[in-house]
Amino acid sequence: QLGIFADTGGWEEERLRSILGKWHNSIQFTTPRGSLQSPEALLHEVAGAFLRESELREHSRRTRLNTEVKNLFKRMKVLAKSPEGVKQHLVVTDYLIDRRTGLFAEFALKNTVLHVMETVDYRRPASAGIAKFYETGAKALVLAEAKEKLGRGTKRYVVYSAHSEDRSAIGKYLALLDAHADQIFNYESKRDLAAFGSVINKAAGRADLIQ
Repeated sequence: QLGIFADTGGWEEERLRSILGKWHNSIQFTTPRGSLQSPEALLHEVAGAFLRESELREHSRRTRLNTEVKNLFKRMKVLAKSPEGVKQHLVVTDYLIDRRTGLFAEFALKNTVLHVMETVDYRRPASAGIAKFYETGAKALVLAEAKEKLGRGTKRYVVYSAHSEDRSAIGKYLALLDAHADQIFNYESKRDLAAFGSVINKAAGRADLIQ
């Protein structure tokens, strides 16, 4: 039944008001209000409703930092060529955390426990804007869910990159990530990068150096 849509006549303002008046008991609009859900629950709902699995993963792949970290793993000779490489204590990409919500870790390595890694590139324009706020929140959600779904012993790391002059502007974002990660590393810091390489080499059962 096409009902009111069977008539292909024009939809002038007066006609629309007439129809909407008849529906006032069926459709109601209220003033937008803040959600009563927790931030993590709200992120779950939004991600599930609006983001497809491929979109979540492709967004991370497009960043310059993601490519740089992947190339670092290649130089270290710890990057797997296929998902099966996780069984050989190699770093794999797009590691599934929860199929129901479509959450993936950017990188993961498994030894006695899982080590999951996320990257956040704050060097891009408007790094302190609303987009970065939501991206940081999404990364925090991934880290929280990794520990919940993959086991309490799961180790979580964040590698971020930012221009030195932007450090103060992203302080609150780094604090959020730090609250959900075992360690965070600044890709622009030689000391942090060496420490990150040491963590990965140790997890992979390799010599403590970056090749």
